[in-house]
Parts: sequence; C-alpha cells; structure tokens
Amino acid sequence: MKKRTLVPLAAALAGAAFALDVEADPPDGGRADPAALARVAITDTPRGEGAIEALRELGPSGLVALLEEHAEAVQALRRGESGHAGLRRALDRVSGQRDGHASGLYWFTDLGRARRAARALDRPVLSLRMLGRLDEERSCANSRYFRLMLYANERVARLLASRFVLHWSSEREQVPQITVDLGDGRRIESTITGNSVHYVLDAEGRPLDVIPGMYTPEGFARALEEAHGLWRRCAGRGRACVAEAHREGLVELTRRWNRGRLPGAPPFAALAGYRPGPQGAGTGVGPGGPWPRVPARNALPVAITKSGIEMPLLGGLTGQTGAPPPWASWHARPAMVFDARSRGLLRLKSGQRDTRALEARLVALVQEDELQNEFMVRAEIRERLASDPPATLEALNAWVYAEVFLTPASDPWLGLRDETLFDGIER
Repeated sequence: MKKRTLVPLAAALAGAAFALDVEADPPDGGRADPAALARVAITDTPRGEGAIEALRELGPSGLVALLEEHAEAVQALRRGESGHAGLRRALDRVSGQRDGHASGLYWFTDLGRARRAARALDRPVLSLRMLGRLDEERSCANSRYFRLMLYANERVARLLASRFVLHWSSEREQVPQITVDLGDGRRIESTITGNSVHYVLDAEGRPLDVIPGMYTPEGFARALEEAHGLWRRCAGRGRACVAEAHREGLVELTRRWNRGRLPGAPPFAALAGYRPGPQGAGTGVGPGGPWPRVPARNALPVAITKSGIEMPLLGGLTGQTGAPPPWASWHARPAMVFDARSRGLLRLKSGQRDTRALEARLVALVQEDELQNEFMVRAEIRERLASDPPATLEALNAWVYAEVFLTPASDPWLGLRDETLFDGIER
C-alpha cells in the first residue's frame, strides 16, 4: 500500500521512542522489523496478535510504524470513513487507547515505565485517572469525550506528543452502567456517574498540577502549557515551589474571571458557594466498614458533559431538569471549534454524516464544563495545592475523588445505593 507520512505527530512520537530502550530488549533480540510487524498486526490471526504485542512493547516507535505502514487507511478513518476493523483494533491495542487512530498517541499503563521515559526525555508525565479503561469503548463518559474532543484534536495531540509522557490508570476498573428495558426488545444503555482527572507529575512521580474534568480543546491546551511551565519551574524543587506557583495561579484565575465576567455575575470569591457539595450525604456500610455516602445526584454535576448525557436516564434519581447551570450566564463562554479530526471521529462513531446538531450540543456542554472546572473545581484544587500540597499522587488522588468529585474510593456503591430506601422488591 502506498504510504503517506503522518506529520508532525509521527515525528513527535518518534522523538520519544528511544526512551523505552533503557527498559526492555526489543522483541526477537532486536531482529524484529517494525514495518513487517505492522503489516501482520492488522490480521485476525495468532501471528497478528503476536505482532500487536511486539509493537506495543516497542513503545512509541511501534505505534509510529503502524501509523506509517497504513497511512492512507488511517487518513480515511480520520475523515470518518468506516471499515478497517483490523487496523483499528491494532492501533487501539498498540496506542493503549480506544480510537487510537484519531489521536496517534502512545499511552503507558505502567507508571514506573512512564516515569523512566519522562526521566530519559526530560519531560513531565501527564497521568489520566478514570473509571474504566481508556482502551475500551465503554469507559466513563469523561474519558470518551477526552478521546473525541481533546486527544483527537490535532493541536492538542501534537502538544501531548511533544511535551509529555502519557499514562493512564483506573480509579475503578468497572464503570457503573444503567439499562432501561422497555419490555419490547428496545433497550437504552449508558454509563452513569464517575469523573476523570489529569495529573501532571515530575519524573519522580510527585504531583505538580491537576486538570479536572472536561475542557474545550483551546482551554485544555492552555492548561497543558501552564502545567508544563510549572514543571519547568518546580520539578525537583519541593512542595514549597508548587505551593507558591498555585498561589500565583489563584491570583491569575481571579483576574481571568474578572476579565470575562458578565453583568450580574458574582465576584470570584463567591464562586466557592456554588461548588458541588455533599448535601444529603450520609453513611453506608460495606465490606470495608462505614463510609461517607454522597448521593450520585450530587456527584453528577461535577461533570456537566457527563450529566448532559446521563441525566436523561437519571432524571428520576436526580430531580434535575437539564436547565443550564447558573454560571453559564456569568462569564463569557470559552471559544471552541470542532477540528477536522474530531469531526471525523464523531461521524465514525455516530454513523451520521451531518454532525452539526451533535457538535452544537456538545460544544455548549463542554463550554459549561470548562467554566465550572476552571473557576470552581480547579480553584478548589489550587487552594489545596497552594496551602498543603500532598506529597504523593496517591494522597492527592484520594482527596480529589473523595472531597472534590464526591465519589470516595471507600464507597463501593458510588452513591447509587441508599440503605434508607426500600424499593419493594424482595432480595
């Protein structure tokens, strides 16, 4: 097949390829030809399976080989053309993410390997924490929209590939799902509850910055640039540097709120009163003992894009109408456009050629998400990092999920079960 170079993303990935050489010997003692492996990997055979595993072990260079060997088919997929199932399967496995053809990004699932690569490349680690798995279709809604609107975006993908080492891990391997059976063969299925967050770490695994939830591509790129600057400033300098940087970040966040603030909007300091909180929280009992229980209806608003999809199925549970949140009219909406690759992925996954109505709805939801995540959720996280930054990723993540996302790991039911209610069904 005639090949076309996928520039500049392949070049950025190739620049990272050597980082794995210090960790593992290449397959077959170094004799494997990546291009030959890439040709075999798309076949549904035992040899194809072995080729996929070998390319994955090669790291970013294995992904580059697969993208380059099948460049024309990759471009067709990026335009939203269907087919090429074998190639999609291989790219998802080698890249470590579902819809890997759209992003062209390589993700580690072992933080130790990611840190070694970051050390070799002199880069920070961007570590995604999520419900489910990034390489599966039905991961949590946040991560699905990351794949659609952030990782597939050409500018964001280039920034991720050239400035960061990427890693993901699961907060919970299983994503809660709800099925509405209409009794006549029709079923509505969706995931419910749960949030995702990007952590920026130095090569020693120390947390430097946090980007919670969904952003527009433009807002996410800005947050990545800020986080990269913080890494350059504070990597290896200790928590005092991180705290000082986030104190300055809160001052800048206040300025940005004031610049875009619309008539009738509250001052920045008053936004803390509108953060999602554990109203109605109680306690529950599980295998590990009692845990603070936050109803799922209170956790859902932390992610508007998710709730825009999940609320129709949870209307009775949440009691919410789907009306825009109040802050949607308090601040100028961030700019957002669907770039060509995101539009192609939306066409491929929705089966629709004209996606303008879908795009308009998604843009509105993501703009609202960014306003909340940047000025309320991230502000709350910045306050913690500015005063008492956790020394480890584990401590920071536990606090974020319990106190910010309101879904503590100690609650096995994620707020979906209320021990004080009886539904009349015999157990």
